Amino acid sequence: MNLSGIQKSALLLMIMNIELSSKVLTYLTQKEIKKIFLLNSELEKIPENIIKEVIHEYRSLYNKINDKKKIQKNNLLKILKMGLGQQKGIKLFEKINQKKNFLLNIKYLNSIPSKDIFDLIKNENIEFISIILMHIKTKKYKKIFSFFNLEIQSNIIIKISEFQSLNDSAKIELSNILDKIIYLHKLKTKKNENLKIIKNMLNSKYVEKNNIILKNIYKKNKDLTNNILLKNFTFQNILKISDSGIKKILLNIDMKTIYISIFDKNKIFKNKIIKNMSENQLNLFNCEINKKNFYSPNLIYEKQEIVLKKIKLMLNKFELSILDIEN
Repeated sequence: MNLSGIQKSALLLMIMNIELSSKVLTYLTQKEIKKIFLLNSELEKIPENIIKEVIHEYRSLYNKINDKKKIQKNNLLKILKMGLGQQKGIKLFEKINQKKNFLLNIKYLNSIPSKDIFDLIKNENIEFISIILMHIKTKKYKKIFSFFNLEIQSNIIIKISEFQSLNDSAKIELSNILDKIIYLHKLKTKKNENLKIIKNMLNSKYVEKNNIILKNIYKKNKDLTNNILLKNFTFQNILKISDSGIKKILLNIDMKTIYISIFDKNKIFKNKIIKNMSENQLNLFNCEINKKNFYSPNLIYEKQEIVLKKIKLMLNKFELSILDIEN
């Protein structure tokens, strides 16, 4: 079976996951995308051996392109050495690579949310922050700039106004810091992706008693277990917390917030909380009942988020763990 280039491309896109295929489609024209989508239905019955052939062809082509890039890189170094001498050639080659790497890092920063960039650079020195803001997209740097307090904003403006150029050692330092923060972001992104996979596994209809699985994981890796709980825990999950765990939570949250957060919950949920209150807590809780106030859904949700945030903070500090959650 002979497939055309467009058919092979469509087949590869069908094999890829949604996230990857979506990225590939951004490089195609509307006309090319239309052609590919029209081919989808007729490619669904392609035999497995043909699919394997197409994948093999793609891998071979990818390896050839990569080899060609390596050759071009080596040739560039040889040309620079011949024209400028050994030391000057190597130095210029390193500068070219450094600039290329810097531009790739900036391109990566432009592809991630502004809040993520702020979190990555907020603890770096003012010079570094200012240079990064000067190189990223206008919409992004405006938003990132707004996250800083007024004092830092003032310092950033002063640094940008004074900026002229970077010396070689400063460029190397800048490049190293960029490499480090981007590596950390990729690591964090990968960790979050892995946690999503774990969440889907544990929520599968084929997996029963996932709390027992988490307790087994806890024996070997407490951090992983708490990260999974932090990612998955909802307000409704409070029902699964043991009585001793509920008592710990009640010590950390005021009774008005507790009362409003469970205002629209059923009797079972409310009893779970009330039965674990101390005498003093119960008196404060009853005072809120006696006020006979009505609370809007927005306010109830807001208070639930406060309770949830506090529980997650306790999980983070290991004041609560999977051992406080019933099977």
